[in-house]
Amino acid sequence: MPTSRTISVQESDPRHHPEASLGELRTAELAVFAHADAGWSEVFGRLDALWRAARRHEVRDLQPSQLRAEIREVATAARGAGMRPEQFLWVVKESWSALPEVRTNDRQIARDLLSGIVTLCIDEFYRD
Repeated sequence: MPTSRTISVQESDPRHHPEASLGELRTAELAVFAHADAGWSEVFGRLDALWRAARRHEVRDLQPSQLRAEIREVATAARGAGMRPEQFLWVVKESWSALPEVRTNDRQIARDLLSGIVTLCIDEFYRD
């Protein structure tokens, strides 16, 4: 039975991460509907790595293809955890919208970027 829990996607001080070019990195609290299953923890860990990789670029300069390797790892973890595709995409979208950089940049650019990320997520989730 699914249980509700809060997942914290945290970054430490950006001064310790010179690759973080999107401004001050903050803690984003993401409430998700998660199975009380250790497999989902792996998915959230991979999502955290995906968003850290995204933060190495300015939102307006980022291309989804630059994140393909990280997206592949998240999709593989999601399949391994038994997530249904709609659960996987919901978690990706919710975690994306919790990122401070996404909320402070041009909304159309952020929507277009998310659309490309979702397309790659679908491709990788169904990859053989």
